[in-house]
Amino acid sequence: MNAFLGAINQLVIASAACIWYFSPRDPKNENDKLVDGAVRKSISRAFCYHLGTLALGSFLLAFV
Repeated sequence: MNAFLGAINQLVIASAACIWYFSPRDPKNENDKLVDGAVRKSISRAFCYHLGTLALGSFLLAFV
């Protein structure tokens, strides 16, 4: 269970960083980016698309 939660944590952080990095810049202020709900999108992406992969990887880690 510890490896599974750690894998979810790593995926959410990596996905939120990718969403922030590839988001467009604000045309009014070049130093700001237009990002809305990066963590929420990352959590939904992890549970909708990658939950099985994370579960299998953590199972293999626990099994070995």
